Amino acid sequence: MKRTSALLLASALVFSSSGALRPARADDPKQTPEQKAADKKAKDLQKAKDDLKKSLESKKIDATPALNFLEKLANQVGLEVPAAVSLTKKILDKKIPWDQASAASDDKVRASVDTKTNKIDLKKFTDAFTKWITDWKAPAADPKK
Repeated sequence: MKRTSALLLASALVFSSSGALRPARADDPKQTPEQKAADKKAKDLQKAKDDLKKSLESKKIDATPALNFLEKLANQVGLEVPAAVSLTKKILDKKIPWDQASAASDDKVRASVDTKTNKIDLKKFTDAFTKWITDWKAPAADPKK
């Protein structure tokens, strides 16, 4: 039993030191174009989140919902980072509640799925969501009696 576990441990060490478990680095020549694009998008997203967080904190606004929404647009919907930042800033400018914006984005994503490929048509989503933001009106305050 001791010999089996020693052999198993030795083979695991040889396997891990051979580089088979080594994570891909950004400058790794073996990295695929998709991996390079994903790394670049992740770096861009992190920079955009940091910039947005600094901007909102300087205005004493809670950055968490905006950062979550930005991440949702970039990762779940699949928008490029500049487009996601632009939409997030439009929502901030109009002071749209985050729950309404999130629900509307979910609706627009469902409506933008291409039935042939089952992929999100990003142009269709961006156009529809931008129109929703433009058309959004704050609920009228109830007049006091």
